[in-house]
Amino acid sequence: MDFVEHIISLISEKFGKSKEEILKEIEEKEKEFAGLISKEGAAKLVAREYGVSVDEFTKFIPLSELVGGMKNVSVKGRVFRVYPPKEFKRKDGSVGRIATVIIGDGTGFGRLIFWDKQASVVESNEINAGDVIKVYSCNTRENVFGGIDLVVSKYSSIKIDDNEEDLPTVDELERQFSNRRIHERIPIAEARPGMFEFSGTIVHVYRGKYIFYSCPICFSSVSEKDGKYVCDVHGEVIPIKSLVISVELDDNTDTIRIVFFRENAKKLIDIDENQVESLINNDKIYDELKNRLLGRTITVRGRVKINKLFGRLEMIANEIEDLNLQNEIEQLIKDIEVKS
Repeated sequence: MDFVEHIISLISEKFGKSKEEILKEIEEKEKEFAGLISKEGAAKLVAREYGVSVDEFTKFIPLSELVGGMKNVSVKGRVFRVYPPKEFKRKDGSVGRIATVIIGDGTGFGRLIFWDKQASVVESNEINAGDVIKVYSCNTRENVFGGIDLVVSKYSSIKIDDNEEDLPTVDELERQFSNRRIHERIPIAEARPGMFEFSGTIVHVYRGKYIFYSCPICFSSVSEKDGKYVCDVHGEVIPIKSLVISVELDDNTDTIRIVFFRENAKKLIDIDENQVESLINNDKIYDELKNRLLGRTITVRGRVKINKLFGRLEMIANEIEDLNLQNEIEQLIKDIEVKS
């Protein structure tokens, strides 16, 4: 008996409905999502509407394996930071609300976003630091910091489960999150999706716009229309002006593209947004960046992901520092001791 058949049997036995009726409900749920979910996903949603637990059939994806653009995924993690609802004004004049919580599972982190009425679960203290939550059928998107946002829709559901004991504590997650001690040091040749650290030399600077504008509420990219900036979710906004710099890093085993946003980009090039904008206006920015960056040796930590457009790996930088030769020597000695 496959998953869908098992769900149909559970609902049929518990509620006395015919299997044909339940199958029709599942097919209607598939149509409702216009092909965006599988029959298994539709069966889960129907089962949830009946109050039938499908935990044993749910595949919870580790947070470190999430990428932007995923649909109807299920995750679990422990809440360790809670940010109360904030109000914002939409283009049409209506007032919206947003609340966020940060969850971790020991492999990575995710920012769970609640919009409008959903934000009440945070305001009413239904979700608190320390809670283990399971999120079913949420969507993912990559934010401008290179992290992953978990977007709760009307088709999502959340369950608080205090019986999960295999997740790190709040203190452990806070230390990981604050100190970023989750980046494994590897050669670029062994790069794969996840949180890693590389050391190498900048051998190329990519051309680009260098400055981007984002929504001050959800940090998504905004579009410019008639001199006004519009967020797809929050309407017309006063955008945040930020830097984005991309370079190629070489560690003698391979090369990888590294993308630096905001403060990390500013730290990398040691000039701010206004100075960059001035150089762009004078057509001097690319030469200036090459002079500042080519040949520079750095250590960078961040999230490696697959760039879907080009089908290759790249890193979104979380931290950057100039290469410390003493630290490199000590690390080399440790590596030799481990292998011997």
